[in-house]
Amino acid sequence: MIIKIGRSPNNDYVVNNMTVSREHAVLEVDDGHIIVKDVGSKSGTYVVVNDKLEKTSYKEVTERDVIIVGDEKLYVKDIISAASKKNREAVYVRNPLTGEIVKK
Repeated sequence: MIIKIGRSPNNDYVVNNMTVSREHAVLEVDDGHIIVKDVGSKSGTYVVVNDKLEKTSYKEVTERDVIIVGDEKLYVKDIISAASKKNREAVYVRNPLTGEIVKK
């Protein structure tokens, strides 16, 4: 599962704060591993490691970790939970022209 994080309402996890880029970071959850990636944000993406901020463009994290985007403190566990709930509520339809399945 890929979870897009940012200020834009098109993201899976929306952070309504002007210090957060429209498209700030992504969490990639796959086979028991969670990777946080900065996707070119202005303020950077940070992971709290031993009570210190570590700027990162790509780092494996756990559900217990905290990431910082803009001036927002986010818990990885909460991001995954909210995105999973949002995806369960999403309605998918088939594009009649391409046959591709997309979120409505």
